[in-house]
Amino acid sequence: MKTDDLILLCGDPRGQFRQILKVADVKRASAVILLGEIEVARPLHEELDSIAGKLWFIHAQRDFRKKYLGVFKDAAP
Repeated sequence: MKTDDLILLCGDPRGQFRQILKVADVKRASAVILLGEIEVARPLHEELDSIAGKLWFIHAQRDFRKKYLGVFKDAAP
């Protein structure tokens, strides 16, 4: 497998994206899929701007708490 064919599956990041961004960059991942409790502080496309074009996610129920409403708006390219 070439490194640019790599798909990262990342479970329950809970707002901790530094390592995900680093690995996605170093390994030149073709896609990054966040699974579960994402818990972003600002809109997802802003929080993860450097991988926004290859980002997919399956959010958890807790990501729909009032404080997270609206952070997933316009997240898909």
